[in-house]
Amino acid sequence: VLEYAPRSALARGNLGLVWHQLGSPQAAISELRTALSIDPAYDAARQNLSTVLMQQKRLDEAEALWRGRLDQGLESALLREGLALVLERRGEYSQALAEAEAALALAPDSPDLIALSARLNLYAGSERVGLAQMASLDAPSVTHVEGFAAALLASGSVVDAIAHLEQPGVRDRLSAEGLATLAEGLRREGRWDDLRPVLGQLVETPAFQRRWWPEDKAPVFATLGWLADRSGDREAATDWARQALNLDPAQPTALRILQGMRPGPEALAAVEAELIAGSTDIAAARYYLGETARQADYVPPAEVITALQAWLPDEPDLLIKLGLLALRTGAYDGAVDALERAVAAAPESAVAHNNLGAAYELTGRTDEAVAEYGTALRLDPDLAQARDNLERLRGGDDG
Repeated sequence: VLEYAPRSALARGNLGLVWHQLGSPQAAISELRTALSIDPAYDAARQNLSTVLMQQKRLDEAEALWRGRLDQGLESALLREGLALVLERRGEYSQALAEAEAALALAPDSPDLIALSARLNLYAGSERVGLAQMASLDAPSVTHVEGFAAALLASGSVVDAIAHLEQPGVRDRLSAEGLATLAEGLRREGRWDDLRPVLGQLVETPAFQRRWWPEDKAPVFATLGWLADRSGDREAATDWARQALNLDPAQPTALRILQGMRPGPEALAAVEAELIAGSTDIAAARYYLGETARQADYVPPAEVITALQAWLPDEPDLLIKLGLLALRTGAYDGAVDALERAVAAAPESAVAHNNLGAAYELTGRTDEAVAEYGTALRLDPDLAQARDNLERLRGGDDG
């Protein structure tokens, strides 16, 4: 078509989309930019170009695509939605939510915008609003469910995230992004037997093979190696570890596999030593906190708590585990710090509030402990630990 109509914006845009699907981002960007230079109002090309730029982590360029049109005085739900998606990718959830709400005001019946606003409300800490918006959709698409599940996972609602993705009609239609979210949820829950086939399915998707960055692929291969090693399949474990190291020669889990270190006390001790020495490998931190959470009698050295506090991201699940580990070691101030961050990151997490109450109680801050236990019980009336803690403290006050 381009032979006869080289100035066809539609043909350029379609060719850009094909290049994107084939895993050639630079060619896709070139064709999509050409399409927009021919027809600046070609919004489908703008959407596709923004998607490719975001996947390439070129967020400033993606944002400029939408702000440029808005700065010209143009206004549409599509422009606001596009900007909201870029801001979401940046992690600027409050600003993204404002743009999504502006878009929703222009197109109040759009399922895509309702789903976008729902997950952004979760990210911004308004869990009840987000849940109500998602429930208002009569027939959410798989893409809607995937995005909402990712937000649930980020807010600490791991079981709910998994349930959304495993429901009939969704599980067998998940994209690479949905499979990655499901895999992370299963990993946090320690459902190793379920995790391995999900990761196996993920690495077979065209999106993973063509569009994921090497540094994002390597941990997936390493985790598959760890799972194979855990099940006693050393041959498969070695193969996955080598694939990981081809992409990231310093990938710690893959290195441990090739060094013959099986999951267990030796592996835990090795990861602990890495973290104390200053490692900021998030995969190592997740492994360590997950394993120690399952070993109630394990008491780590205080140095590992201090090391993790210095850099651990505001991921509620990790902070809750770090707080509990700090309580176990008697590092009560460290527990308060970690659990206050967990509550700030997931204000509607009853577990986080209950655990923060325990940390306050152990540091003599009884009134604050009572308040946190009460908040936990309000958020989850069935949380027996919070009810018992609250009754015990109030009983103590009465006496």
